[in-house]
Parts: sequence; structure tokens; C-alpha cells
Amino acid sequence: MFLQTDSQTISSNMQIIYQDKKLSIPIENNILYENETYYIDLRNKKSKSIIDELYKNSLDKAVDYIPGNNFAKLRIRDYVGYLKLFDITYDLRTSKFIEDDVGENQYTRIVEEINKQISSISFKYDTPVYYYKNLLHKNYSLATIVEIQY
Repeated sequence: MFLQTDSQTISSNMQIIYQDKKLSIPIENNILYENETYYIDLRNKKSKSIIDELYKNSLDKAVDYIPGNNFAKLRIRDYVGYLKLFDITYDLRTSKFIEDDVGENQYTRIVEEINKQISSISFKYDTPVYYYKNLLHKNYSLATIVEIQY
């Protein structure tokens, strides 16, 4: 899926996403890869603004955050494109395709390939319909019906 397109250039005035739990290895050039685990530095953020930001950007399911903690774990699955978090835009890519390509281009390529595959599928609706029902009819006498009191 495609998270968010933003034509804004990818720039960062403050590093908040890191590759390690100790928050010592920053990500490079604001590039994230899906299915990788990252850690968000939340020491300068208020709990309410963190939760609002996660819901605003549909990241509530991708971020493991307990209110009051100074960091959160980020792991995005099956999404490519741009991601915005605390006014910083990140290029979210997948390693399943050409890694040097921008996430938005990866998304466009996926959609084009799906459209290409779908256009070659043909559906045929004139298949024969067949219905067969075998009923075992038994001849019941009136005496049997009265006996059951039916």
C-alpha cells in the first residue's frame, strides 16, 4: 500500500528515527525500508501529541508505543511511498524491488504491473450450469402416516 504522497523535499532538521535501541545509529537520508525495525526518539514530545501524530498519519498499528516512554518501536509492513512523522518526510521503500529507487516510484511500478496482469485475465460467464437432485421416494401407506401421527 501507499502511505502518503508529499511533493515536499525529504529533509530533516532533527533526527528522531534510529536503527538501534540505544538511539545511536541514525537513519541515513530519511530513507526507511518496510519490514525493518526502527526506534523513534520521543524525549522531546508530549504523550498526547505523540498519539495524535500516530493516528493522524495512520501509524498507530505500525508503532509500538506505551504512553510515557521516551522511545517507540516502528515497523511498517507492506507499504511503500512517503511517510510523514512530526513534520519530517521519510522515503519508505521496500527491499523486494530495486532498493535505489524512491518509494513512490516503487509504488507506481507495483500498480502498473498489477494493471498489466489484470488486463490479461479473461473471465468467461457462459459456463454450463448443472443441477442434479436425487430424491429417494418411498411409498408410505396411510396406516404408517397415522401410526406416526403426522
